[in-house]
Amino acid sequence: MNHDRLFRIPTSVLQDTNVDESALQRSIEDLGPKPLNDGLSVDDEGRLFITDVEHQDIMARDPDGTLRTVIRDERIRWADGLSFGPDGWLYLADSAIPEIVLQSAAHHKAVAPFTIWRFKPGSTAALGQ
Repeated sequence: MNHDRLFRIPTSVLQDTNVDESALQRSIEDLGPKPLNDGLSVDDEGRLFITDVEHQDIMARDPDGTLRTVIRDERIRWADGLSFGPDGWLYLADSAIPEIVLQSAAHHKAVAPFTIWRFKPGSTAALGQ
C-alpha cells in the first residue's frame, strides 16, 4: 500500500523452500509506478485494477505497463478492496477510513452509509451502488 512502485515475484519462487535469499531477491521484478492503494484485482485480459485512495479513483495497469485512470468519482471516500463479480462487474468497497478511524460508534453512524460501488471496466457506464 505505502510504496509508490508495483513489484511482483513468481509464486513458484515463493513456494520453493530451497530458494536462498539472494535468489529470492533476484526474482523480484519492479513493474513501475503505482498510486497509494489498498486494493488490487486482475481481469481475464491481464489488466491489473488498482485503487487510488488519494484521488478517489480506480486505475488500471494494462499488460504493456500503461497506467491509466478508469473511473474517478467524488462520492468515493476511501477506495479500499476490489473484486470482480458475475458478468464483468468490478466491485469496490468504499470503507471511508479517514472518516471513521479513532471515532465513536455514534460518529460511525453519523457518517454512514458505507458503500459498495460497482462498474464495468471498459464501458461508459457510471459508478453505481
